[in-house]
Amino acid sequence: MIPDPLPAELAGLTPAQVDAYNAAWAVCDDDLVAGWSADPDTVAALTQCLADEVGVPADDADLTTFVDWLADNEDPVTG
Repeated sequence: MIPDPLPAELAGLTPAQVDAYNAAWAVCDDDLVAGWSADPDTVAALTQCLADEVGVPADDADLTTFVDWLADNEDPVTG
């Protein structure tokens, strides 16, 4: 879940994007295990799931920033 106030890395997101990304994260994080951010296939699958949920391309700049933030803050191994 994205904290409030927004972390500096995500400060460019609109309130609607924050809501959408939080909802997508709730759907897409079910099968992740500690250390997921070190596995490129898992990161790619998560990114695609999030993209599908939010309705943006997988290479969307805001989505990429969000996934990077997730890897740094929501993976128990790296966070």
